[in-house]
Amino acid sequence: TERWKGKFTEQAKQFIAKRAEHVGDLVDSMLVRLHGISDRIAARIEELKTKGEDTSAAESALADADDAIADAEAAVEAVKEAMQTGLESETPRDTLKTSVKPLMDAAKEALKSAHEALRAAAQALPHAQKGESEDTNS
Repeated sequence: TERWKGKFTEQAKQFIAKRAEHVGDLVDSMLVRLHGISDRIAARIEELKTKGEDTSAAESALADADDAIADAEAAVEAVKEAMQTGLESETPRDTLKTSVKPLMDAAKEALKSAHEALRAAAQALPHAQKGESEDTNS
């Protein structure tokens, strides 16, 4: 039975490692999307600047959003490091529950905050204030 127990434990570790890798890929893709949105807002700000629009509020909001994205990246890195440490422990499931779950919850909140900050930056664009965005909805 020791042999079966060892085999089962190894299979469980492999399963947990696969799940951890999948979660890491998901949050990485979220960060890529957030950076893409930030880049598009920055490009829009530059475009509006060349037309003589006042973009100071949008620039400030985008700087806040970029800070929030950096915070989210730091939280995600903390999760990845804790996952790696947890996977190398004798009891990965328990270690992941106790140490990684709280970090993952914090990373989720950081990602949500970054998304909200990007939304605020988009709404701070001059076209959003003047109501031009309503034209695209019809």
